[in-house]
Amino acid sequence: MARVLLLTTPAAPGPAEETVAAITKAGGVAVVVQGDLSEPGAVKSLFDSAEKAFGPVTILVNNAGVYETKPVETADKAHFEKVFHANVLSVVLTVAEFARRFKGKSERVVNISSGGARAALPGGSVYCASKAAVEGLTRGQALELGGKGITVNAIAPGTTETEMLKAGKPEDIKKHIISMTTLGRLGKPEDIADAVAFVCSDDARWITGTFIDVSGGLRVG
Repeated sequence: MARVLLLTTPAAPGPAEETVAAITKAGGVAVVVQGDLSEPGAVKSLFDSAEKAFGPVTILVNNAGVYETKPVETADKAHFEKVFHANVLSVVLTVAEFARRFKGKSERVVNISSGGARAALPGGSVYCASKAAVEGLTRGQALELGGKGITVNAIAPGTTETEMLKAGKPEDIKKHIISMTTLGRLGKPEDIADAVAFVCSDDARWITGTFIDVSGGLRVG
């Protein structure tokens, strides 16, 4: 039975509640907690809530993030902090808390990166840098936590049909991306979820400190 704790912001509780309903319908159990993962107090509260609901946390998936683009000449401190706090600082703080609460079992950390970590995007220099930082963190965290039996890997999605995509990319750009993707379509959330499930499974027990492209062949198309 799946047991999932979902994080949302006070401004956007709807999608999380919809996910809870879907998990419950499938026979699982899910709880929603609101918070800002760039704040240490919120991270501690998140783990406290998870432990209260389900017991010790054994799988951490860092999926919180923002996609915001700005041309190089207009990028500023506010843009940098918004992107790096959500995409990088959250990974630093949550993995630190996860490690502090280690219970001596085989555990999994999955950091969600992006194909943008290794490919430039127009207006996306800060975003791409943040995802490259996630992959650097993944390697370092895997090195330090391997002795505890904790694996740490990154999943790097290609362009995926999400609300963030709908808000951030016009239709002509999406069509261009599809034309460069070997499998001829955009990714779907379940494509990414299945890859996450794999690296969280016992089948991936000997995989750590790496990233897996889940992009439909975008990099080779």
